[in-house]
Parts: sequence; structure tokens; C-alpha cells
Amino acid sequence: MVHFSRGVDYWQHLFAILRARYVHILSLGILAILIAIVYAQSPWYAFLMLSPLFIIQLSLREHLKLREQAKQAFEKIAQIVSARDPYTGVHSEEVAELAVKLAQALKLPPEEIEKIEAAARVHDLGKIAVPDAILLKPGPLDEKEWEIMKKHPVVGAEILEGLEIYRDCVEYIRHEHEHWDGSGYPDGLKGEEIPLGARILAVADVWHALLSDRPYRRAYTKEEARKIMQDMAGKVLDPKLVELFLKIVE
Repeated sequence: MVHFSRGVDYWQHLFAILRARYVHILSLGILAILIAIVYAQSPWYAFLMLSPLFIIQLSLREHLKLREQAKQAFEKIAQIVSARDPYTGVHSEEVAELAVKLAQALKLPPEEIEKIEAAARVHDLGKIAVPDAILLKPGPLDEKEWEIMKKHPVVGAEILEGLEIYRDCVEYIRHEHEHWDGSGYPDGLKGEEIPLGARILAVADVWHALLSDRPYRRAYTKEEARKIMQDMAGKVLDPKLVELFLKIVE
């Protein structure tokens, strides 16, 4: 189904599932072999061994269910932020779509694309700690207000770190606002020091922001946004990703 709906390679997707669930799958495989061996001795003994097999299967199902519920819960929290700033909610969904397209064009593995999409959907979660007076200000932020706004990627990463479902993509959220030339925040990373997932999010984020009306400016046209993105390449954004992304949005 994923192969046809999202163009993901079937074998790569299967390998990603096996790698993520290898403990449970290995346990089930070992038990299945033991049952086959015991069954050769006595069918009744094999029947008794079905209990641990059932327990492992139930554990796997509950584990997947909890992962999905946790993911939905944090996406819901991100939507609560959008109730304060409607732009943020729509923005996160559309940035996720753009980031996935760019990641697919780079032919990244399915599990990496999934991590980038998950991060994109909650990348503005940290704005929950930004006061309305700053988040919804109709004009440019002053220096003090900007320092508060710059904390939101760190807050978002701190909220999500330690959760298994976001464990491998928290760094994408923390470092999305790093700049290619090292002038970004929070850690002043530059070039390929910035995680690839964060660089992909940054490109998708900037493009969507440029095409959106904000309280302090009108939306740019696509041609204007294209020119701004080209000017940002090599300074704020990864130049190779910008070049590829602009080809995609054509």
C-alpha cells in the first residue's frame, strides 16, 4: 500500500519495518522454531508453548498502538498551538508535505523520510512557550522579543526528547534554524554540521513561509519567493537542497 500511495520502494520499506521491530520478530521466530521442535516430540507440549507466543504477539501490538497514540497526542498539542496562531497549524502540515517531497527526491531511505515527516509535523511545537504578544505581533520583533522567539526550537526538542517515536528526529527540530554559514541558532552549526533532516525542514519551512500572509507582511509571489530562496542559498540554506527543491516546485 505504501509502495503505491507514496512511491516508496517495497523492499526498502520492508527492511525498515524489520529493523525497527527486530527484537519482537526475532523472539517470535525463535519461539516458532522451538514449537516446531517440541511438536515433533509431542503435540501437547507444543500447545503449551503457544502461551508465550501469544504474549509476545500481544506485546508487539500494544507497543505499536502506544507509539501511534503518543505520536497523535503530540501532533494534537501542536494543533493547540495553531489555535493561537492559525498559520502555525496549516504551516506544519504543508511543510511536512514539502519536506517529504524533497526527501524522496534525494532518494533517502523510507525510515529517514518518516522521521523527517514526523519532525515537520511538530517542528513548531516549542512555540507553545512563546507569549501571544510576541507570537502574534503585527510588526517586527525587537531584540528582546527575538531572543525569546529563538528559544522555541530548543523548547520543542526538550519536550520531545526521550520519547521513542521522536528519538531519532529531535535534532532536526532543534537545529532547523541553524544557517549554512553558521549565523543561525541555537548552536551556531554550519554547513554539513547541520543534520540533513534539519536542512530539509529549513528549505521547506522557508518556502512555505514566503508564500504565506503574515501579520507583518503580505505573501510573496512564487517568482519573488524563488529569488529570495536563491539569495539565501549558501548563506541561510543548503545551496544544493535549494537547487533541487526549486526544480521540484516547478
